[in-house]
Amino acid sequence: MNYSNSALMDRNLDLKSEYEALQKHSVLLTQQNKDLQRELDSFVETDDIVRRNLDRKDKVNEIRQKVDYAIHTSSN
Repeated sequence: MNYSNSALMDRNLDLKSEYEALQKHSVLLTQQNKDLQRELDSFVETDDIVRRNLDRKDKVNEIRQKVDYAIHTSSN
């Protein structure tokens, strides 16, 4: 019985150590996830900025076409 109790105590200590290691790993993964989320948010923000700039190019081209058309019709 004494050997069994000692073996169970050792097993309990092993399990506690494993549990603590898993908790530390969980904290590490959580931090990595937060870092990746910040990076992804940055990519999304950059993508939105690029998209807005491209939308402006379309608007500028549209205005240029209208001006060119107006100049063409007024010269005729």
